Amino acid sequence: MMFHTRSSFGYSSCICIVLALATAVVFLASSSSNAFTFTTTAQQKQSSSKLCSSSTSSPDSAGEGGSVKPDLVDSTLFKAAINRVDDEIEAQYHAQKAAEGTGTEAPTEDELEWLAERARAKAEEANYIFLVGKLDVTLPIDTQPELDLTESIGPIVLVTSVWGRTAEATGMQEFDTLTKISVDDPNSNRPFAANVKCTTLEETAGALTAAAQHAIALGKTEIQLEVQRLIKGYYAPEDS
Repeated sequence: MMFHTRSSFGYSSCICIVLALATAVVFLASSSSNAFTFTTTAQQKQSSSKLCSSSTSSPDSAGEGGSVKPDLVDSTLFKAAINRVDDEIEAQYHAQKAAEGTGTEAPTEDELEWLAERARAKAEEANYIFLVGKLDVTLPIDTQPELDLTESIGPIVLVTSVWGRTAEATGMQEFDTLTKISVDDPNSNRPFAANVKCTTLEETAGALTAAAQHAIALGKTEIQLEVQRLIKGYYAPEDS
């Protein structure tokens, strides 16, 4: 069994910051090169309080007319988890610049663009409302899944990087969160389903491992994921 570690975040502006990680755990679905990469930062690991309740104890509830009300991540906690990762990435950027002795040099054009976007996003945050939506996706496991996950406060496990075939097949985006993992096999006597909403990185990794192993035992090359996403909507307050 091969193990690979990945300890960097990539930015759309091609800036790459190497993070000081407390742990870097990789799971392999089988003896092939199928792999996920999971990371937990030291700052995130220090936050031991569980702010986000798991849906294990509060499954989807029935709404009006008997319809099933989706069990969604709290939007405020979701946004806080994303902000924590963003803030730590920026802090690591400044720390790396200082360690390289380049902290006094003028930032590059890409760095200026990234820093300006960060500042603009923070300034405009009050003008937006945030909602949570969910989608069901199919994750191929017959090739190496191109997916990085990071645990933030909550705990909430966020997608911090998704690329290649995984991005094309699932439509997942940066800062989505996995909430359910299952293997679609209605004819099986051994169904698999795991609720991973607001669980730790270790629990999410374990569920992904178990799902992949279950699928492989059934001769399947994919697993099913429920993914939730924070959606930004513009809010225009009434003139006072």
